Amino acid sequence: MKRNLLFALMLFITSAGFAQKVANRQYNNSGTPVFVQMDRNESVSMNKAQDLFKSELNMKSGDELRLVSEFNDELGYKHQKFQQFYKGIKVENGLYNVHAKEGKIEVLNGDFLSINDMPTLPGLTEKEALQIALGFVNAEVYMWQNAGNEKWAKSNEPSGTFVPNGEMIIVGKLVSAEQNQYEPVVAYKFNVYAEKPLSRDFIYVDANTGEVVKVEPIIKKCNDFSHNHDAEHVVGHDADVHANEISEYTPDFTSVLANASASAATRYSGTKTITTDSYSGSYRLRETGRGNGIQTYNMKKGTNYTSAVDFTDVDNNWTAAEFNNTNKDNAALDAHWGAEMTYDYFKNVHNRNSYDNAGAIIKSYVHYSNAYDNAYWNGSVMTYGDGSGTYFDALTSLDVAAHEIGHAVCEKTANLAYQNESGAMNEGFSDIWAACVEYFAAPEKGTWLIGEDIERRAGHTALRSMSDPNVEGQPDTYKGTKWVATVTNPTSTNDYGGVHTNSGVLNHWFYILAVGKSGTNDIGSAYSVTGITIDKAAKIAYRTESLYMVLVQTK
Repeated sequence: MKRNLLFALMLFITSAGFAQKVANRQYNNSGTPVFVQMDRNESVSMNKAQDLFKSELNMKSGDELRLVSEFNDELGYKHQKFQQFYKGIKVENGLYNVHAKEGKIEVLNGDFLSINDMPTLPGLTEKEALQIALGFVNAEVYMWQNAGNEKWAKSNEPSGTFVPNGEMIIVGKLVSAEQNQYEPVVAYKFNVYAEKPLSRDFIYVDANTGEVVKVEPIIKKCNDFSHNHDAEHVVGHDADVHANEISEYTPDFTSVLANASASAATRYSGTKTITTDSYSGSYRLRETGRGNGIQTYNMKKGTNYTSAVDFTDVDNNWTAAEFNNTNKDNAALDAHWGAEMTYDYFKNVHNRNSYDNAGAIIKSYVHYSNAYDNAYWNGSVMTYGDGSGTYFDALTSLDVAAHEIGHAVCEKTANLAYQNESGAMNEGFSDIWAACVEYFAAPEKGTWLIGEDIERRAGHTALRSMSDPNVEGQPDTYKGTKWVATVTNPTSTNDYGGVHTNSGVLNHWFYILAVGKSGTNDIGSAYSVTGITIDKAAKIAYRTESLYMVLVQTK
């Protein structure tokens, strides 16, 4: 008893001491700080971060914040990221950041899930939970059931397999989307990739009740139209490969050969200079000059990555006469050039080495399925459909390529959950990078229109308009005109709570910040803003996404 009283007294004294050094706090609706700004006239050393955490976050027995990364930026700040654990179990999205200059903490921000003496022993085995997850997905064919795809995964997936392995974690179960309220549960987390119908999600299964408490999409698409005419409805010639059938062709993903400069007549951006490599008497859409490489493959209207082959040219002059054909092969030149330009933008402007800042190979797969009206990042590679012609043309335009790679950047930085408001911001950031890359590499294009090159729907000029979101069905203000209500059960059928619609709010914010605008917004508020240029606005957006943003949940 005396020991407990002494501990409480010490905690009170420590808290009181830090309270005098805090200039500003902001809380979530459970009363836990999500932002703490220190008084500039006071100072707390970085080596006191754990004491500050205990004081500010009211950490209890079993709570732990472990350092997982640190980064020194060009402005002289040091940023540390801490992962929350409870009784040794990782808390999903439980991240807290320390931002310091000259060794003194200036700001803390993040999400800390308050847990009150929760039991952590599972009632289900991992095998039992996996069967529940698979029953929930209920796919006809899973990626690991196709031997060719599983072989492809060995050299393309971080885990080396598509077979789901369960991770025991603590996750916030969403109980009220409107009030953004969660309750912590112990769950098994599985990465489940289905080939038919197409889906890839993290499936969270309550380790005691067996309830599927959360579904987090891994595949991030450029639009929400494909659920009406998707690859699962119109499949390519190799979509029904039997589980034991291995493709006759296995592409060489690991070659490192001399780079060569090539001329490419792209589908949407005219003739551009690209980088290829020389291989077996011809040239391929592969290079090693940027990071660990950029590679573009032909899926031949199929849905199995293992059957992909190289696009080749005998003289390295990729002309319209050769590639502007009924098969839309010139779309691959856009995908390759778009990946190169997106890499160059992030490297030259933000000093980021590929989407993971570690030189990750950017792999693009073109001619996915038959008349597929979408493009997506699947957690490891970019995938592009040829479009139906009724909705879209081949979805490899510069801004679409940048948008998809932007999803990979988000995954490796803020990792914003792809549902409801955080999902809308995930989409919004991808559109911001689409605009920035287009302005960087092709300023003559419509910077503030997303997908104008591929748009084929009557009555539309683009997928989205950042300058006037309403014109393409988006709100320009939080909960303004055309806002889609958040949902407790986000799925592909409700666009995960309107992620492709509500992204208009962040899109329009960026446009106003960059260019400036005056008027009255959707909720009747008048405004007048002078733009600071797209380059300066991009610096703010990138710093926000890469260093400060976390997914905030509440109890």
